[in-house]
Amino acid sequence: MRGRKIVKTYIDRNVIAGNNAVNILINSIRINLMKRTTFAVAVLLGYAGISSGIAYAGEIEDELSAIKARLLQLETQVQNQNDTIRDQQNVIENKSKQIEELAESTHANNKAVSDGGWFNKIEISGLVEIEAGHNDPDEGDDSSDVVLATAEIGIAAEVNDWVSGEIILLYEENDTDLEIDVATVTVADPNDSWYLSGG
Repeated sequence: MRGRKIVKTYIDRNVIAGNNAVNILINSIRINLMKRTTFAVAVLLGYAGISSGIAYAGEIEDELSAIKARLLQLETQVQNQNDTIRDQQNVIENKSKQIEELAESTHANNKAVSDGGWFNKIEISGLVEIEAGHNDPDEGDDSSDVVLATAEIGIAAEVNDWVSGEIILLYEENDTDLEIDVATVTVADPNDSWYLSGG
């Protein structure tokens, strides 16, 4: 029996050794195939990457050109807006100058009228008294009467800052015809409280 065991052990070892050799051979073929496949895949991926990279580079150049064109358009638009703003500022400055000149001219005219116009230095005043009456007696005709009882006209004038004058004309029914009632001349310092009046 011992011989059988030896043969069986020998066969088992050879089978195992044969299986190992076959396994080693299969593994080596797999490794070679994997290396070649990996290389082929790497070559294919590299080619795909280069071609897609070239296509992607073309897309990037197109996008860059579009961005440059848009930037140029925006710069032109900003320049046009700046030109418009500058023109509007010039218009505003010109209008402001015109307004200032008009205000100065109006102020000068107002000052000339208030300082130099003789009609601004004269005051005229007056008084009128009218008497009216109506008589309705029991016997006889009605009667009514309207009479100018008193009339007074005053004229005051400022000759300059120091000298002024005043005259009042008076009319009273049955008392005085039109006559000068008051005539005065006043000399006064405009910066002080003293004055001299005569008339």
